Amino acid sequence: MRTKCLYLTLVPFLVLAATACVEPKEKEVKTNKEVESFLGTQPDVTMWNSASTYVTLTSQVEVDAFSCETGVLDANLVIGTVSGSDIRDLSKLACLTRIDGLLQISGTRIADLRGLHRLRVVKAGIQIDQNPSLQSLNGLSALDSLGGYFYLSNNDQLSSLAGLGPLTHIDALAIFDNDQLQNLEGLERIRTIGHAQEWFVNLHVAANKSLRSLQGLGELKQIRGGMWITDNPALESLDGIAGLDEVSGSVMLRKNGSVEDRESKSWLKKEIK
Repeated sequence: MRTKCLYLTLVPFLVLAATACVEPKEKEVKTNKEVESFLGTQPDVTMWNSASTYVTLTSQVEVDAFSCETGVLDANLVIGTVSGSDIRDLSKLACLTRIDGLLQISGTRIADLRGLHRLRVVKAGIQIDQNPSLQSLNGLSALDSLGGYFYLSNNDQLSSLAGLGPLTHIDALAIFDNDQLQNLEGLERIRTIGHAQEWFVNLHVAANKSLRSLQGLGELKQIRGGMWITDNPALESLDGIAGLDEVSGSVMLRKNGSVEDRESKSWLKKEIK
């Protein structure tokens, strides 16, 4: 399923070079129309990313031919293409322990992320989108350091976030349009979300049509930046974020099943009901 919620994908990842955006203290983006008017459709990694080169694997043959002597890739790694790829197996990537750039997995036929089980560090974000057979994050169990964003979008069979490594902090987390996802279990170790640009929306959960619960974020205590949870029609409650003490940026709750719509500039534990 593809929805128009993709207009929001850059919100957590806006860079200062977005000249169409005015100073954040003078203007807050609050409506979908405003967002769509100046944001593109893909995350921008430039604020985190120092890697200037790309390694692109567009077929299973190219994945199977991949090799790395040191385990460290000083580049961005792109697996698959948004138009579709025959990639089903990542086992030949098992040599990787560190990526000093972005990891993007798009348009593949993989069911999980096995093959990345030795990967411990990704410096400039992980983008996993438009993988119609992906069911879980199994394979990322060693990941203990992630710079930049974690972006999950349009993975139609993704039913579980289980398999993610022992991350306690993520700079920005976006979960959009994953039709089978019912909860956020697998994110239990995360305690803080956010980075220096507090006017970004650093937790954004939108248009996941089967999402019933935010269970999995029970250890989350602080969001440095905004929190938008929108257009999740099956969402029943906010109990999954009952431990959240602070959101320093804007809060938007809208069109989430039985959850009351609200917006505010701050969010305290006592306000969660």
